[in-house]
Amino acid sequence: QTTEETLRYHFEQYDEVVSVEVVRDRNTGDPRGFAFVVFKSNETVDLILKNKLHKINHKIVDAKRVQLRGVAPPSIHLGGR
Repeated sequence: QTTEETLRYHFEQYDEVVSVEVVRDRNTGDPRGFAFVVFKSNETVDLILKNKLHKINHKIVDAKRVQLRGVAPPSIHLGGR
């Protein structure tokens, strides 16, 4: 199971990670299969997206830029495959 710690460890090799949130089911607390990682700079997100697929805990995850309304910190959305 991928945790906030394993995601932070993987993405800190690119640059400083501000926060990590594995999205969980409200009722069960089980992970829903995606997460959000926030970085200090947009350049880090650009670097990570050059290789959209990342292998974390023997699983391939797809990184995408978060599309939020208003002002948002540089971040990515991760989903399992």
